[in-house]
Amino acid sequence: MTIKRVRGGKWEVLIEAGRHPNGRRHQLRRRYPDRRAALEGAARLALEAAEASEAACAGPTLGTHCESWLAGRRGNLAPKTFESYACSFRRYVTADAIGMIPLSDLSPTDLRAWLRRIADYPGIKGGSLSQQTLLHHYRYLGAALNAAVAWGLLTANPLQQVDAPKVGHDRQNLRAWTADQVRHFLAELDDSPAINAGIWRAVWGFVLVTGLRRGELAGLMWRDIDFDAGTLTVVRTRLAGQSETSPTKSACSNRTLPLSDAAVEYLHELKKTSDTHRERHGAAWAVPEFVLVLPDGRPPKPDTITQRVRRDCQTAGVPYIGIQGLRHTFATLALDKGVSAHVVADILGHHDVAFTLRTYGHLLPRAHSEAMNAVGNLIFGPPTTKNVTRSVT
Repeated sequence: MTIKRVRGGKWEVLIEAGRHPNGRRHQLRRRYPDRRAALEGAARLALEAAEASEAACAGPTLGTHCESWLAGRRGNLAPKTFESYACSFRRYVTADAIGMIPLSDLSPTDLRAWLRRIADYPGIKGGSLSQQTLLHHYRYLGAALNAAVAWGLLTANPLQQVDAPKVGHDRQNLRAWTADQVRHFLAELDDSPAINAGIWRAVWGFVLVTGLRRGELAGLMWRDIDFDAGTLTVVRTRLAGQSETSPTKSACSNRTLPLSDAAVEYLHELKKTSDTHRERHGAAWAVPEFVLVLPDGRPPKPDTITQRVRRDCQTAGVPYIGIQGLRHTFATLALDKGVSAHVVADILGHHDVAFTLRTYGHLLPRAHSEAMNAVGNLIFGPPTTKNVTRSVT
């Protein structure tokens, strides 16, 4: 402890209170109007220092660690991903009793109790949290605890001793159109009197022949299109409710796609319509950077795209499958026509082909049947045709 007079005639008390978890010295410093007040304050400050030193020995709490780790990840995560982590930590760690437990005291028992508690939290659509949502929170916390191990704050991740929430994927809920439904949908839009029907028909056709995600479509700019090379490059996305663009979620999402003749035709339709509207509006036209823009030059928000596809499905009398369903339709039709799953995975921007097969494999019963027959024919030879002679009486 140090008590000394400083400039201005005041007295200062300085006490060492151990070290921070990162190794920096933790000092408590107070200033008082005179020496007597400093001596009296020093006793209280000594008690405060003892408490701080004890807390420093325990290390940071789980909530503090999660916040610190996430702050350092801001530049490495897509904005939407960063906000998902932040929301998870804010609602289910910091606001929960587990957030106050010192990191060094955290046990698998604490984590199992935490999972049971948050399982009863209300979900967005009412009821409790789904198993999929619980799995997300489990993985987010696991990433933060893995960092604690890497930083030397923990010797092992206690969450590894806690079973992850089990998620039963109902792949039958994945919706896609048949080729006949696609043709019917586009034909109906040809005759639609709805406002901007021509723009949206070209947009839906373009998505159906490229498999782009909604955000990738909303963020696509004309400089991403190389008509001479016949390619499209995906480098950005636009999030729901936002007008700004951001990088794609992962490196796999950044990709260059060859454009089919149909895709080029749809792009030319959009470019021609865009140029016509720009000439009509003159100076009032917004900067025409985006491929998908409304007649005034403004790009629609992603939520507007979803609303429009719902309306057009109702107009055409086809099942509503959402913009994601158009992407699923591209994938299932491509696989059904014998396109390699590896190629489809690359076009869709999936991180691995296993995910593609898990997602779409069940929609291809004919492919399963052909595979079974192919192996049987390879082993036993193709089936022979038996001539059956019927007696005529």
